[in-house]
Amino acid sequence: MSRTRKGIKYSGSLLAVTALCALGIWTFTPVSEETNYKLDQAKNTIQLGTETSITDRSVISKPTIQTESQRKQATTGPTPILETVQYPTLIEQPLSVADSEHIELPAIDSSPDTLQTNRSENVPPHAQAGLPGDTISLAPTPRTTDSVEPGRVEIFSIKSGDTLTQIFSRAQLPISLAIKLSLDPGADQLNRLSIGKIIRIYFDENNQWETLEYDSNNLNTLIISPDKGEFIVTQHEKQVEFRTFTARGIIETTLGIATEAAGVSPGITQKLANIYQWEIDFARDVRTGDTFSVVYQKAFIDDKVVADGDILAASFHSTGRTIEAIRYTDSAGVTAYFQPDGSSLRRGFLRTPVRLGRITSGFGKRRHPIQKTWKKHLGVDYGASRGTPILATADGVVQYSGKKGGYGRAVILRHGGRYTTLYAHMSKFGKGVRSGKSVKQGQTIGYVGRSGWATGDHLHYEFRVNGQHKDPLKVKLPKPQPLAKKEMDSFTIQAQPLLGTLTSLRAAQLAALDVQENQSAL
Repeated sequence: MSRTRKGIKYSGSLLAVTALCALGIWTFTPVSEETNYKLDQAKNTIQLGTETSITDRSVISKPTIQTESQRKQATTGPTPILETVQYPTLIEQPLSVADSEHIELPAIDSSPDTLQTNRSENVPPHAQAGLPGDTISLAPTPRTTDSVEPGRVEIFSIKSGDTLTQIFSRAQLPISLAIKLSLDPGADQLNRLSIGKIIRIYFDENNQWETLEYDSNNLNTLIISPDKGEFIVTQHEKQVEFRTFTARGIIETTLGIATEAAGVSPGITQKLANIYQWEIDFARDVRTGDTFSVVYQKAFIDDKVVADGDILAASFHSTGRTIEAIRYTDSAGVTAYFQPDGSSLRRGFLRTPVRLGRITSGFGKRRHPIQKTWKKHLGVDYGASRGTPILATADGVVQYSGKKGGYGRAVILRHGGRYTTLYAHMSKFGKGVRSGKSVKQGQTIGYVGRSGWATGDHLHYEFRVNGQHKDPLKVKLPKPQPLAKKEMDSFTIQAQPLLGTLTSLRAAQLAALDVQENQSAL
């Protein structure tokens, strides 16, 4: 009886549902249709911030066009004293007013070291034919979003582990095509993809691959197009503009803090320290009240800073001594920094083996931190963070590399017949640094640590002449070779306007110091 009642109840419910459906009050959607709806909805959604963006070219928004004045207002940082400096053009107008907003300086003979590029690199012969010298203009230029025809473009941001085959797979292109492209000598850059760089792949209205663009660096875009089963590979070099700036500052604590306050980038600060590394030990010689002036360049693309340029001139005033430096490239193409009389700032030995370190113990008698007895300290200790690079202070040959008792991990370099230097307490050795190997001045031979008898991370540095220990801070270093006489006329012509700028900066600096002293007196 109970089973019959249940059957009647179920039949009644089924009849009720059927009736509601017939009246249109209740509709039933099959699972397969609901799934298809969600898939169709997902296809029409553009996901932003993902590694792949698929967009319709016809709806890509056009970039805002700025006027020349708006672009100039958008430029931040120190005011340029030279609006544009194009290499390798020489500008011979003399510098007459150092504080003018637009002052033209003579261009240096070579492009800034940080931005040297080969315009014809990876460009096939047919792309270079008929183009004059250094004015190569390669086609096609990178596409802009307001000039493309209807179709699709896929944009990939390179992540760790990405390869060309993976990128082609995501773009739904044949893997065999990626393999063939990777073997093309002109497209070799695609075998060394850099994290954070961008690849753009354009498709025509028939969904056929049309163009691939790879922004290999801030200056160049690699452009590849298919052509009858082969590839046309070109390199588009962006227009770079060099602008010259000046800065001056007063040191209260460290050089880095003073240059930052003056609006100077860390890259230019490091270059300034490198110029004076033979003359100034920034761990010991810098005093509160020391001043600096610098004339340097920045590289711009479309009014955006893309790299630091070179320092053209600098001046450092400390304890009554002023050291001026002028960048000059001689007739052989060698670039170095010279003082106004033509003497080189380069020395046979660097004053310090660690840049911007601090002296924690000098040469001479001291109380040993571990043995707690008074002993003669035969070197200088530089405190620095673990892993700080240790530099060879001169060209030489590795005489010893390994563990050496209380020195811990140590390296001894031989420089000619008279000089040797020792570097101790390393955390690890530099790559390829072993006995018998040659090293260059400034080469990293190890890293700061606390191996051996050491209570903290530091470098112990010794300087020996004919086997006798000398104070590294006071030993007389070999004199540098001056600029050749045949170069002096050309050097003087180039140096005069730069020295005029440094003089004006120094005068403004002294005036600012007088104002500060007067305000302090009040």
